[in-house]
Amino acid sequence: MRYLGNTSTGLVDKLKNILFVFVVYAVYIFGYNEAMQSMVAAGVIGLFYTLIFAPALEELVFRVAPIGLVKDRPELMFPTIILSSALFGWLHGGPENWLVQGVFGFILSLVYLKNGRSYLSVVFLHFMWNLFVMTVLEKL
Repeated sequence: MRYLGNTSTGLVDKLKNILFVFVVYAVYIFGYNEAMQSMVAAGVIGLFYTLIFAPALEELVFRVAPIGLVKDRPELMFPTIILSSALFGWLHGGPENWLVQGVFGFILSLVYLKNGRSYLSVVFLHFMWNLFVMTVLEKL
């Protein structure tokens, strides 16, 4: 993924990448509230699942594992990211959510690689997005 430039190494650089992607993606998706209805959770267990458990598990399954499997095969990296992102989108509500969630999956993959395969950075971005959906988008 030489097109991403140099890998971010410092904490501030990684946070800048996360915040930049969050803001750009939030603007992109701002009016797409109907597709996000399934993200609204009720109660403490729902909040835990939506904000903590789901981002942690999904990032392992859709970013860390697939990219880790092809880390020594650069020619397979882009197809793996596309396939993983498409599956991520599809499993978040089928064809109507495929484009929105699939694009977000692709963005998460790029952040994961740009931040030196930092699992915590994509979990944090995923957490921030889920929180934004539950608090801001849901109110629109």
